[in-house]
Amino acid sequence: MIEFKYFLIEQPIGQLYLGALSARDIDLIAASNTRTAYNQEGIQRKIIDSRKREIAEYARSEDAIFPTPIVLSASTEFIEFLPNSILNIDSESIISQNKYFSIIDGQHRLAGIKEAGLLDMFTLPVIIIMDTFVQQDAEIFVTINGNQRSVSKSLLYDLFGLSEKRSVEKVCHSIIKALNKDNDSKIMHKIKMLGYRDEESRYATVSQATMVDSLIKLITNNTKLDNQNLNNGQPLRKLDNVKYVFRKYFEEKNDAILYKILRNYFNAWSMAKDNNKRISEIHLEKSIGYMASFQLLRLIYLQGLLDHSATEEYYFEKLNLILSVFAKRNRRDKYSSSESGAKELFEDLLELAIDSNVFSDEFMDLYVKGGKIKELISKNQEEIISIL
Repeated sequence: MIEFKYFLIEQPIGQLYLGALSARDIDLIAASNTRTAYNQEGIQRKIIDSRKREIAEYARSEDAIFPTPIVLSASTEFIEFLPNSILNIDSESIISQNKYFSIIDGQHRLAGIKEAGLLDMFTLPVIIIMDTFVQQDAEIFVTINGNQRSVSKSLLYDLFGLSEKRSVEKVCHSIIKALNKDNDSKIMHKIKMLGYRDEESRYATVSQATMVDSLIKLITNNTKLDNQNLNNGQPLRKLDNVKYVFRKYFEEKNDAILYKILRNYFNAWSMAKDNNKRISEIHLEKSIGYMASFQLLRLIYLQGLLDHSATEEYYFEKLNLILSVFAKRNRRDKYSSSESGAKELFEDLLELAIDSNVFSDEFMDLYVKGGKIKELISKNQEEIISIL
């Protein structure tokens, strides 16, 4: 028998029994009734392995929390009602008759905790709904999952700023926020913080999330693993410093240096755009323009390391040359407002940069060969830190 202490909740669909069970007990008595072409009685989607592994990784973290109830559809055939708001669940009969309670909501949470081997570590809130039909279970599932609206990614990044813990998202959010507030930044008030315009940013054209996402891609390929290592006091993984050019600054907590590099670059980016009036605002002033500019930043920054410079003037010289050629060849309706459009825009800018000799023969040679440039990056980054 499994004892379930509950609060009775009255709602239009009927009575709900709210309480808590160990993840082990839930796994013992409940199962997902997966809908397939051969099981039209099922209501659940197939377990997504990547989602299960993601939850398992999170469950292992020291501050893991699962506050949302697991919703079960239960048969009173296996339940004894006792005084003082207690239910006794006959787990032995459930198992022997192979008639498990149906998981209406929460199957991935339970699967992830099980994947992590932590069923005995978590007590989870549970809502039990009694004696429902499959049709009712389906309606509840659709109501819970179909009406959910994802939280703005810009808001999520902004909330990272409230945390006392260092994380990839918090650092990147702080840098982007500073670019939008700093009087010395030429993209001040051009970023939609929290994802929307306000009185100060009435003419903003790019979201906070787009900027943070783009910066993160120059630091890491796995924020969760990095944050977990930071929380546990473990060293960060070694990544390719040609691809993740700003990882060294993040790892060594040189956030101020990283900010100066970005401010210098986007100041130069803005001046180069203003200096070439024929450029279509549709391309470079929108999200795809900023996404492409971050991709271009990686290469221009690497060239700058070879040239021992990361100044605003240096970046302007390079960007102005690229954009002046782009202004002459620009095709207004070519790029879609998506990641694929940003990739196409970057590839065109890169082609023009190569044609205009923005990148030296030494850089092209080292970049293609790969090996030696990694050594130069590590060496020259120390010099950039001292200069800035």
